[in-house]
Amino acid sequence: MGKRIAEDVSRLDGLARALRSLSPQRTLERGYAVVTRAGERREALREARPVAAGSRVHAQLAEGALECTVDAVTEGSLTGSPTPDPHRWEPGE
Repeated sequence: MGKRIAEDVSRLDGLARALRSLSPQRTLERGYAVVTRAGERREALREARPVAAGSRVHAQLAEGALECTVDAVTEGSLTGSPTPDPHRWEPGE
């Protein structure tokens, strides 16, 4: 019975580590930020296309947050291929 308990504890520890690695807070601690529209419509931004220069955005960091003004927008992914989006958000919407 002691061996089974040890195996269960080990499995539970592994599951707890996996769960912690998926935590949004851990993602922020690795240097990422969650960027949302500023103001009342705090929806997460997944691409640059719907944001215009001059827009205000909110960046949530692991410790603290930033209120930012967008200077320029560069569309495309890390690989350089654009992500299509028929909607473009302008400041003040």
